[in-house]
Order: sequence, then structure tokens, then C-alpha cells
Amino acid sequence: MPGERLNSDAGPADTDLMNSSSIRRGLFGLAGLGLVVAYLRVSPTQQSEWLAAAAPALSAFAILVSLAVAKPVRSAPWVLFATGLGVLSIGRLVWAHDVYGSATGFAGGAEAVALLAYPALFAATITITSERRHARDLLAGSEPLIYVIAISALVWVGVTGPYLDRGVMPLSGVAWIWIFPLLDGLLAMITLRRTTRGGSGWPYDVMVLGFLTMGAAHAATGWLAFEDHLSPGGLAAASLMWGPLLLGVVAGLVATPKQGGVTSKEVHWAQIVGVLIASLVPLGALIAILARGSTSSSSFVVVGLATVAVIALALGRMWRLVDEVRTLTEERGRDRLTAMVEHSSDVVMLADPEGKVSYASPGLRATLGYDPESWVGRHLVDLIAVGEQDFARRQLERLVEFGHGGTVDFETTVIHADREERRASVVIANLVGGAAVDGVVATFRDVTEQRNLERQLSHRAFHDELTGLANRSLFLDRMDHALRVSRPQTDPVVVLFVDLDDFKSVNDLLGHGVGDQLLKTVAGRIRDVAGVGDTAARLGGDEFAVLLEDRGGIDRAIDVAERLLDGLRDPVSIAGYEVAVLA
Repeated sequence: MPGERLNSDAGPADTDLMNSSSIRRGLFGLAGLGLVVAYLRVSPTQQSEWLAAAAPALSAFAILVSLAVAKPVRSAPWVLFATGLGVLSIGRLVWAHDVYGSATGFAGGAEAVALLAYPALFAATITITSERRHARDLLAGSEPLIYVIAISALVWVGVTGPYLDRGVMPLSGVAWIWIFPLLDGLLAMITLRRTTRGGSGWPYDVMVLGFLTMGAAHAATGWLAFEDHLSPGGLAAASLMWGPLLLGVVAGLVATPKQGGVTSKEVHWAQIVGVLIASLVPLGALIAILARGSTSSSSFVVVGLATVAVIALALGRMWRLVDEVRTLTEERGRDRLTAMVEHSSDVVMLADPEGKVSYASPGLRATLGYDPESWVGRHLVDLIAVGEQDFARRQLERLVEFGHGGTVDFETTVIHADREERRASVVIANLVGGAAVDGVVATFRDVTEQRNLERQLSHRAFHDELTGLANRSLFLDRMDHALRVSRPQTDPVVVLFVDLDDFKSVNDLLGHGVGDQLLKTVAGRIRDVAGVGDTAARLGGDEFAVLLEDRGGIDRAIDVAERLLDGLRDPVSIAGYEVAVLA
């Protein structure tokens, strides 16, 4: 019955459920066997046919009882299954009325009513036996009921309604011999899909047997009824009881009890399109009834009610689907944002307006070496160097004044866990009161390498790559500045131009490698002689210049020039050579 597990990992509660289910199956089996024996032994009357009609009704009742006991996560398919069996029971009662009444011939009212059971049986069987998420989604919530009502409305318009109005069944009697066996066979094939996948358990095998038994009984009784040889109370008439009884024994076994509420969150376009089409089917049938001017009040009432019910259910389901899509979109957005934050090298912190941290991203460990959890409860500015914390606090105060949606950004020095100073670009956003994030979000991006690279590029742009001295561009810029701020009468701008003698011969005789080393040594000596505020530059080749910006005028210029010439006279030891250079 519903709720019994088919594995060996059952706990005490599951064991009790299995035991009670076994007892119910035993009682059901005895009751079903008693019905069949009683039906075969009593004298055939219209009342005795109630015993035959009680077989599918008993199966439906057993399923409903098991559902009430096991309380599975999804009970709708099993309710539909019980409904289908209940309609089969009504069909048997109609057959008894026709046999003992005035109706003659095959097919008749029993077939017109029994056919209404199959939309519910198909919807239930597809849902119960399918393991594919798409099929579960397609038949989720109220959708099975929508499809069942829509298809049942078509069956009523095409078969049941015309029979009630005119007493005439569509198609020939021979066709009706095979219609029910074909439907039973399709149900068996749907269930057989599950059994061929392995590990499904014997209940599915018995379900297949139940549908095949129903199909064989329908084929036999249909042929006998067509030949007018079907007698009430006989073995052939009793064969219609076995299939529903087998389904009643095992159908509930496949239902799973409360299993963690596992539901699919995928929403497929097939769901939306299917619900829309199903909601239009009864409406189309109702329009067709009105268009052909049918006087059948029963068809009009039934299809009208079906139209109203399907549209109401479809609107409700569509509303839920839209809500599911919105919720799913929001969840995916949050998941993407979470994944981006969790895998980003940036440090993301969530804090209250006072700056107290409530969350720190894993980037804190990757970038600055701190444990993110250890930072919860600390202040944002604790990450910043002491000398710059006051400035950061003022920025945070400005952010609070800006209100929701305000941002501040600045660059500061942060302290690595190993006490190394790093430069960071900081962006802080005020999201206090927001629906998704309620607080202050601070993002720290390490820009140390970027700033180092910028300094290197800037240095290369204004310095000679070989000697490290200022290049011609920087020298001219410094000289221009000195001329604009100088006082020529009291403190003139002085430039020493240094030219090495016979440097070309060093390159030609000893090679450019030795020449480069000589230039580096000369540059070092010029740098040593120049003052702290002076600018020593290599203008190109073997030409150097010194801008004397330290005060001293001509007297200091002569002193620097003499010391520079004296320093350059000392030979330079390079690659085993003693190289003397004059300037």
C-alpha cells in the first residue's frame, strides 16, 4: 500500500508502516477473494452484479485508506488512480442495469461510462511510473487533474454524451471489442518501462499483470458480448474482477512516504504550453456543441462545468508557474551572485551601518591571508593600515549620510596577515533596508601589483633604461620648471653638460658589453657627485647632464664640475680591463 519502502534500510517507523501495510494487503486479498467466490456462487441477478462492481470499488477504497495512513509526498496520482477504478465500478453497475433491463446489444452504456475511467488511469500511471524529472514536472501539482478533465470532456462529447442522448455508440461493435484491451495494453506498456530499468521491485510487475489481466478480460467479455454469449455470474463475467483487484493489492506499494519533500524546481515550457492547450480543449468542445445546435442538456452541462473547472485550475496553475519562474529566477540570481562572491579573489564584506562585519567572503583568505569567519564581529577599518583608518571612517560616515544606494570609493593601504602592506581599491555601497541585502557591502580589490606596474612604466617613461638616470624628457621638464621658479640675479639655473672622450673607441675595441658597463659606472659617479635636489640625466649615447637645483650658484657649479672630472679620471675595472675615461 502507499508508503511501503522497497529496501532494507527501514527504520522503526518504516518497519511499523510495512507491517501495517502487510496486514491491510492480507485483509484486502481475503476480501477480494471472498467477493469473487460469492459472485460465482450466488444466483445471477441484478443485485448479484453489485458484487462484481464492488471489486474495483474495493481497490479504490484500499488505495484511499493507504494514502490516509502513509501520507505520501504526492498523493494526487493515487487519488486519480482510485478515481479511475471507481469509474470502472460504476461502469459495471451500468452493465448490470443494461443486462437486466431493456437495453440490448454491444456496445452500450457500460462501455460509454467505463471509457471515462481511462484519462484518470493514464495520468496516474504515467506519473507513478515515471522517473524522469521532465515527466514529473509535466504532471506536477494540479496539472494531472487539468489533463484528466480536459480529456474526459472530449470522451463525453464523443462517446458518453451521444449515447445518453440517442442510445447510439460511435464506431462499430467490433471496434469496441478491441478498444479497451488496447487501452489496457498501453497502460501495461507504460508500467513495463519502469520494470525494464531494473531495481523497481515486484509491485510494478504485478501492476503490469493487473493491466494485462484487465485487457484479456475485456477482450474475452467484449467478444462474448458481441456474439451475445456473455452470461452474468459466469467465469467470463467474473474475469473482469481480477484485474482491478490486482491493482488494488499493489498500486499503493509504489507510493513513497514522506521523503524529504524532494521536488523538482525546473520549469519547462512544456508545462506552460500543455496547461494552455488542456485549458482550451473543453472550451473548444463547448463551442462545438453550441455551433452544431445540440439539444443535449447533459453534454452542455457536463462540458460547461469541465470548461469552468479547467480554466479555474489552469489559471491557478499558471499563476503558480509564474510565481515558480520568478522564484527560480531570483534563486538562480542569488546562486550566481553567491558563486561569484565565493570564487572571486576580491574581498567582499557585509557590515551594519556602524561598520561591524557580519560576513566576509573566502577572498579574504586568498588575498590577505585571514580566516573569513574570524573577521565576523570586527570593524571594517581594522583591515586598513593605522595611519589611514581615520580617513576610512570618515568615508563610512559619508556613506551613511548618502542613504540607501549611495557609494563611496577610495584607495588605501591594507595589512596582510603576514604584516605586509598592500594597496587596495575600496568600494562601499549602502544597501541598508534592501530586500536582497540589508547592510553595507564593502569590496576590497588588491591593486598592489597594478600600482607597482604603473610605477615601473612611469619610471621607464622618464628614466634611462641602462643607467637609471633621468632621460632627456624628464631632464627638459625639470629644467623648464627650474627656469620658471628661479631668480636669475640671485640664484641662476645651472646645467653641467658632460661628454665622454673617445667612448666610441671603447665600444669598437672592447665591445658594447664593456661600453654599457662603463656607462653604468659613469652614471653612478655622476649620481654620487650630484646633490639630493639635483637632476642627473643621460641625454643619449655618451652624453650626460646635471641640473643643479640645490642653491649655490656658479661657485657650487664649479665645485661639482671639478669633483665630477676628478671622479671620472679614476680607471674602471671591467671584464679584466682597466678602462680610463676622460670627460
